[in-house]
Amino acid sequence: MHQVLDRSFLLVERYARLIDPQGHRQRQEGFCQTLGVVSEMKYQNEGGPDLARCFDLVRSATRPSAPQVLRLLDYVDFQVK
Repeated sequence: MHQVLDRSFLLVERYARLIDPQGHRQRQEGFCQTLGVVSEMKYQNEGGPDLARCFDLVRSATRPSAPQVLRLLDYVDFQVK
């Protein structure tokens, strides 16, 4: 946590900007890309995936899935608060 004046905030390094030891950007794929959702529909209110679909994807794509499901839940909890 960081603080400026009376504001506390969490500073997060963007994953998309991480560089591996060989100097290459680490590949990342978002939920929409993985689910085949066009960018014009990336938000749920525009027809994009809801949280249930995102959690289903994590469960089906990872083994063991429980740690990744909990990690996603942590991110969701952070975004909502």
